[in-house]
Amino acid sequence: MTAEKPKKIVLLYGQLITAGGAERVLIEEARHLGAKCEARILAFSLRDEALYGHTNLNVELLRVKKGYGLIHPLLSRATALRRRLREICPDLVIGCTGSGMQELYLATLFTSIPYILHLHGSVFWWHYDLTKYALIHRHVFDEIRESVIGHREFIPKKPECSIY
Repeated sequence: MTAEKPKKIVLLYGQLITAGGAERVLIEEARHLGAKCEARILAFSLRDEALYGHTNLNVELLRVKKGYGLIHPLLSRATALRRRLREICPDLVIGCTGSGMQELYLATLFTSIPYILHLHGSVFWWHYDLTKYALIHRHVFDEIRESVIGHREFIPKKPECSIY
């Protein structure tokens, strides 16, 4: 009987730079998954304070080549992520924030690397994010706004912004 090889899971967190609630959830996920399989956090930006003092986590800063001239930074980050994911050969990549989701999509495009996106929040929670007012959400906006205590009180029916 052969032992089953441990699963490899990558947690992608685009900008791991502050100690906040979503960062704390990421750390707990990495600790929990790390006890059961090989878990690794990848980030494009990293500061120690975002790790809440944990030094035993498998965390990597993705090295993005600079100086591509006309190539957009998004493509540089996606290329760096794709290269690293191919080296790791993960069984699953979990995108843990909106920061990095476009890079994750591009990095896994035309590969067999499975990924999911687990956002630790909602666009309705951030007053500065106007995505909730996009046409694609128009038919469900009122239903979402009315469905959660606090949305009605803190999310205006019309965006508070100006074109000026």
